[in-house]
Amino acid sequence: MSRDPAQRIAGVLEAVERCRRYVAALDGDADLLEMAEDAIERNLQIIGEAVNRLPAEITGAHPEIAFSRDPSPAARRSTARPRRNRLNSWGGSAPIRSQLK
Repeated sequence: MSRDPAQRIAGVLEAVERCRRYVAALDGDADLLEMAEDAIERNLQIIGEAVNRLPAEITGAHPEIAFSRDPSPAARRSTARPRRNRLNSWGGSAPIRSQLK
């Protein structure tokens, strides 16, 4: 059964709120930081999957948002970063924390 656009948008908003809670709970503990980053990464995947399945009439009505419509594996690979370099490329949790406020 396919979810309707309203359910997809609600799922996106829930995932964003979870990311905010995870960032707010960070206290510098390395193990906790790694778990929170994994949880945030998974929620960002959920957001991307939901947004990619929104109908064109919704995405077209919001030109201020840069929706990606290229589902090809090559397009996904070009933006993906190896997991082992995540902390170096993100600069730790500070950039994530500042973007989610």
